[in-house]
Amino acid sequence: KLQQDIESLFFKSGYLKAGEVNPTLTNITFKTNDQVHADQLTISNDRGVVDSKLDDVSIKNIYSDEASGNIVVDALQWADGNITINSRLHPKGKPKKTSLLVKNVSGKNTQFNFVKEEVACNAFVTNLQLSSLYKSNSGPVTIKGLSVKGDQLTFSNTSIRMNSENFSLSDGQQEFKNTHFEK
Repeated sequence: KLQQDIESLFFKSGYLKAGEVNPTLTNITFKTNDQVHADQLTISNDRGVVDSKLDDVSIKNIYSDEASGNIVVDALQWADGNITINSRLHPKGKPKKTSLLVKNVSGKNTQFNFVKEEVACNAFVTNLQLSSLYKSNSGPVTIKGLSVKGDQLTFSNTSIRMNSENFSLSDGQQEFKNTHFEK
């Protein structure tokens, strides 16, 4: 009866603790059709490996799947943001294990930064589509249905540096325009 009487709820702030991942939403509207909208989503983890901020965020559904033990986020969308993944950091102690499935992802206008050992990658992503991202509690991340378009891609490691003014990546296809290499 209550669900029929209430069309939406508003919260100033809310967070979900999922293992070592700490997503926090601000200015949240929860609609009775299970849609969540937030002005901002910040994501960090206890080890400092992920530090991200997404603006104008919508999530169709978020739940814990008791059968698989996964936390599931369905239809995550955002208008702009900043995603940083720093795999160089060495955690103290063992990480807390969490299984996470994120499906039907769509993002725009996002600065992306990735660092691992001697590898660095930075890009401005104008459009990102992703069918699914799955992180089991013990295995690597699995990504399906990836499509990324963007500008100003920089990739470097100990032997080469690449700059591309415009790029498009998807499952099985890569296109780089106005690309320069340096040794």
